[in-house]
Amino acid sequence: MASVYSVKADEPNTKLQDQLTKAFLAKAGEPDVKLQAELIKTLNIFADEHSITSTALEGMLGRLVLDQIALSKGGVGIIDKDTFILLKEKRNTLVISGRKWEGKKASEQEIVLADGQHILDSLQKADLSKATIVLFSPSEVQFISLSTTLAGKYKR
Repeated sequence: MASVYSVKADEPNTKLQDQLTKAFLAKAGEPDVKLQAELIKTLNIFADEHSITSTALEGMLGRLVLDQIALSKGGVGIIDKDTFILLKEKRNTLVISGRKWEGKKASEQEIVLADGQHILDSLQKADLSKATIVLFSPSEVQFISLSTTLAGKYKR
């Protein structure tokens, strides 16, 4: 997992923080529908109390998820059980299913697309902060905008 929401021990442990922690740590593919509904209700109440528009709230949540710094150990970042980032190499380096892949120099920006077993493609883009990733499938289209920190899914 690239990003995990956590609460520091010295921070107040509010209901919203508890719900966010539970929601983000829930197993992928096994959503707790009741917990999600309660989280959405709490977020809507929070937005109303603070005069936050739904677009602004989505942006805040996107920043919370996309800007959260994940912790590495020994110079290794974990994406999932078979995919790792080697952070201290001279080149952009991934290990996928036990195979090492090296890209451009670590000083260069690079976008890498992987499927969990192979590197599918890599490309350069001048300003990654403005990148948008769009995933098309026959039944839906998903997107992640790094510039707006919005993400979503549309049914086809």
